[in-house]
Amino acid sequence: YSVWLRAWEVDRRLGAQKESNQALERRNLALGAEVRDLKQGYDAIEERARYELGFVKADEVFFQVVDVPKAGVAPAFPATSTAPPTVALPEKPAAKHAAKPSAKPGSKGD
Repeated sequence: YSVWLRAWEVDRRLGAQKESNQALERRNLALGAEVRDLKQGYDAIEERARYELGFVKADEVFFQVVDVPKAGVAPAFPATSTAPPTVALPEKPAAKHAAKPSAKPGSKGD
């Protein structure tokens, strides 16, 4: 009787391990595809920077729409949670000719 229980337990563990292996194989395939994307171009890098880090290009305008919570309804991002940061990419370098500084306050030109 004990042998059958042991065989059943081993069979159950084998099935669980096979399921785990299949899930890990799917994960490895997804990671492999992501590595290929990252090696082939900047599109995947830009996408991750936008969605995971909140990056915005210098010539874009970012709008964040925030719903006003109804009475008795918890907000989507409670005050204690951290919403994803929003960071603007640096702008292009300024023109070579800088504007002349204005007169200082209190000088004769006031």
